[in-house]
Amino acid sequence: MLAVESYLHNRHIRRIQVRISVTGTRGKTSTARMLAGMLKQAGFRVITKTTGTEACYLMPDGEIVPVKRKPGPNIIEQKKLVRMASAIKADILIAEQMSIHPENHRTETQKLIQPGYTILTNTWPDHLEAAGDDMKNLYLNDIRKGAKIIVPSSEASAELEEDINRKGASIIRVEKGNGPESNFLLAARLAEELGCTKEQIQKGSQEFSMDKGSLSAYKYEVREYPVIFINAFAANDPLSGEIIIKKISGASCFRGFNIYCLLSFRKDRGDRSLQWRDFLIEPGRDLFHHCFFIGEHGRIVRKTLGKGDHIRQSDPEGISSHIIRKCAGPSLVFGLGNIGGTGLRLIDYWNATGHETDLTNLMK
Repeated sequence: MLAVESYLHNRHIRRIQVRISVTGTRGKTSTARMLAGMLKQAGFRVITKTTGTEACYLMPDGEIVPVKRKPGPNIIEQKKLVRMASAIKADILIAEQMSIHPENHRTETQKLIQPGYTILTNTWPDHLEAAGDDMKNLYLNDIRKGAKIIVPSSEASAELEEDINRKGASIIRVEKGNGPESNFLLAARLAEELGCTKEQIQKGSQEFSMDKGSLSAYKYEVREYPVIFINAFAANDPLSGEIIIKKISGASCFRGFNIYCLLSFRKDRGDRSLQWRDFLIEPGRDLFHHCFFIGEHGRIVRKTLGKGDHIRQSDPEGISSHIIRKCAGPSLVFGLGNIGGTGLRLIDYWNATGHETDLTNLMK
């Protein structure tokens, strides 16, 4: 039975001209979506699967089909993606890697997707309880013999290049920008490799669709000064969060603003809670005027730090109102930690009641 399944799967694989995987700690979903937009502009028939906040299949005609899961993510979804791509005669398949365990990374890459190209966005720490401390070794499981690996120059150490070459793959370095710009540069380099023009790349990047995990901001006018909530929940590790905070708060238009953080904790992500606790407790850490904590572990982190507010309620209106009352003057409130559960409800509430503010130019 397994031999038959393997034969059928490989037959589907052979029908797809170009297969691309997108891996890394941060930026996978936006990179995959942006690349799909660029390739569609060049006339390719592209199917894309993302595993971000709103896991979905992006079909060649623009239809967005939600991924139905019970009870949670499963790498067998990638087998379904290959069948779909074969059935609709897709030229290009783009798959965001979804695994956190090393053995599953190998299965996704070597058995299921078998990519000819892989984008490695970064190797920042996350999912340490499953992946261990060495993220680069984790992502080496996504390197397939004969593939071209698109890597930010900041990640492309001599050791990594040696590892890639040893696996029989080749490396393409990309000078990396900050935040969303880096995702664009990675996608653009691969699009160029596949024959897209600069015009197609630019137009495709402008038309790609975002999910709720994408960076966004919502302004409220309070007592004659603005309070801006920033959805950076998808930046759930301290390193990527700090990059976003410094980039936005350092903009001249936000000079004089107080900087607050709203950290959303999850019971099943204790490793991530510990990362944030250690980040905030580090001597000299003065990014924030004040911190607010919601969800599991919030009380413990608040007690450990000896400062901040642990907000016990989970109602997004109540949480937002509590924070607004505490803001003294013009304020930026960065939502960080975990997007699942309360994070998603907050985004929906801010989107419905706040004034959306464009951050695109600030992140270049």
